Amino acid sequence: MPTVDEFAGYERIRPGAADRIITMAEKSLDAEIEAQRTSNEVAAKDHKAQNICMIIATTAYSILPIIGFGSAVVCAALGQSVAAAFGALIGAVTAGPQIIQEIRKKR
Repeated sequence: MPTVDEFAGYERIRPGAADRIITMAEKSLDAEIEAQRTSNEVAAKDHKAQNICMIIATTAYSILPIIGFGSAVVCAALGQSVAAAFGALIGAVTAGPQIIQEIRKKR
């Protein structure tokens, strides 16, 4: 914003100029506030999407070993040794990192 003396000079040269300058400053501030509000909304939506993805990934990571071992048991009971081996392998591979992580926490 111009100083008071500059406002007076603008007003002498062009009556109403000071009011136009103030109006422009107000519009600029309103635009800045709106841009910040929009940015905050986008960030909030992005954060919510990240949270949903994290919940899905965590749930899948927790349930996959159980499903693998469960399918191995069912396949073994049905006499499907190859399928049982794959189910056991999937369960072991997905449970392995979780087991290692828990062991490291206890040390």
